[in-house]
Formats: sequence, C-alpha cells, structure tokens
Amino acid sequence: MQRRAPLSSLKAVTLVLIALFTLTLPLALTAQANLQGQWTTLPNLMPINPVHVSLLSTGKVLVVSGSGNVPANLNFQAGIWDPQTGNTTTQPLSWDMFCNGMVVLPDGRVFINSGTLQYDPFRGDRRSAIYDPSTNVFTTVESMAHGRWYPTVTTLGDGRVMTFSGLDDLTGATNKTVEIYTVNSGWTSEFTAPFTPPLYPRMHVLPNGKVLTPAQLPVRIFLTRRRKPGQRMLHAPTTAIRGPTGPQFCCL
Repeated sequence: MQRRAPLSSLKAVTLVLIALFTLTLPLALTAQANLQGQWTTLPNLMPINPVHVSLLSTGKVLVVSGSGNVPANLNFQAGIWDPQTGNTTTQPLSWDMFCNGMVVLPDGRVFINSGTLQYDPFRGDRRSAIYDPSTNVFTTVESMAHGRWYPTVTTLGDGRVMTFSGLDDLTGATNKTVEIYTVNSGWTSEFTAPFTPPLYPRMHVLPNGKVLTPAQLPVRIFLTRRRKPGQRMLHAPTTAIRGPTGPQFCCL
C-alpha cells in the first residue's frame, strides 16, 4: 500500500513550485513600461506645496496649495502644471483653500469646497469656489451653512455636489451634516447624519444614485434623490446595508 506524503511536505513542494514559476516569468512581461506603466521622478520641484491636485480637461493639472500647511503664510497660492513642458505657473488665491475637498464638475470645471479658516485648532471655512480652466479664474460661489476642514465632496449622478464631514468653523468639531450644491443655485439646507463620520470619509456613488460611505462599520448609505414640494429630505429608509450590529443606514 502506497503511503501518502505528509501534509507539511506537500505544502513545502507547493511553495517551491510557486517560487520557481515566479522566477521563470518572462522578464519582457514585467518590464514593458507601455503595458505596466512606469514611475519617473521629475527633475523640477513644485514651487508650491502640492496639497490638492486635479487633472483638467486640457491635459494640464490644477494644483491648489493655499497656505500650504504654513500657518504664518498669507500668500495663498494655486498653480497649473503642464506635463508637456514641466512648467508650473502659479497664481494668488483670495482665501485659504488649504485642506479643502475638490472634485471635477460634469462641465470640466473644478469645485473647491472649504479650506482653512484657522490653524491649531483647525477650523473650516464656509466658502467654496469654482475654477474654470478655459479662463484660468477661481470664482467664489455661495457659502455653506458651516465650515468643513477636511471634507469629502462627491459629484452625484445628476451633476449636483454632495459635501460631508470636515471640522466646522465654530468650535472645530466634526460637521455631521450633509449639504448638496447645485451650480448657479446654491446649497440645500443642512441634513444631520445620525453618526459622526471620520475626516475625509470615502464616498462612492452607486449605480442606483445612492452614496455609499464604507469608511467605518457599520456601512452607511445615503439616499440622494431630490425632494418633492412639501416632502422632508430626512425620511424612513427604503433600503439598508447590513453591518455587524444589523441594518444600519442614513437616508437623505
């Protein structure tokens, strides 16, 4: 009767085979930059602290630094980096957009939400701005109800922008409310979430238009459908995501 090899021996043989297979992969497959991509350190240093960046429809990159994490710096700056030339052209900002939330609108303009009102303790600004790459101009738009230092902004399926979290402008506490911005119209009223989010929470738009925030357990879902006349935005949930303590949700 043939003996079976011990389980430990089989595991050892399997590991050896895997190692040999990995070592014998064709080098051409792992070294083709056009297939795998390649990181390169550029020779030129950025003239401002590249805290926030966004790829523009022009192929250039918007860089927003604000005070650049320097409390005494009142020379608030932004810049445009051109990957074709390697040059960065800077320009002044009218207020400190350091530690904002930034997202690209459907029309290609960039929405900058909040910034730094105060350092140590940090407090968020109520202001927002839109950058237009066709004119190279930042335009301050309608202000929020309260500030948000380290917010997350999410472009919804209908083009509106949802902002959540960030430290407020009053006490520096985490802003638990949601506000939704419509271009050329302004912000909705604040809608308070029944939980305290982390700063810069991860937000994802689902195919059905809802917004998922899996940054902490239990997982939450926001319903972002528009309000009908006379209907409150905060309402009974229609769906739920099951977390470790059962169904948990926040519906807006």
